[in-house]
Amino acid sequence: MDSTSKVIVVTGGASGIGQAAAREFAARNGAVAVFDRDDQAGRETVEALRGEGLTAEYFQVDLGVGDQVEQAVERAAAHGRSVRHNLSNRGAVARLMIFDLKS
Repeated sequence: MDSTSKVIVVTGGASGIGQAAAREFAARNGAVAVFDRDDQAGRETVEALRGEGLTAEYFQVDLGVGDQVEQAVERAAAHGRSVRHNLSNRGAVARLMIFDLKS
């Protein structure tokens, strides 16, 4: 994957399995966008990833609120990057698929 043009979204990426997945994706593929509603844990996760020299950005998002998800996806795709992959690590995504939003 060309990390200069794509970003992987990891929902629930601030802790546990999501955090481990975010670290692995960042190490192997480049940029990750960590989506989580736990602001402190999200910021700490991204700070730790950046401290390891990885590319990561945190977005505080409640996956049950469609407008928040849509805005976060748009911000994650800023700087010419496209959101091509998504690891859904939280159950709320079953109701709202990120990639079913505006094309």
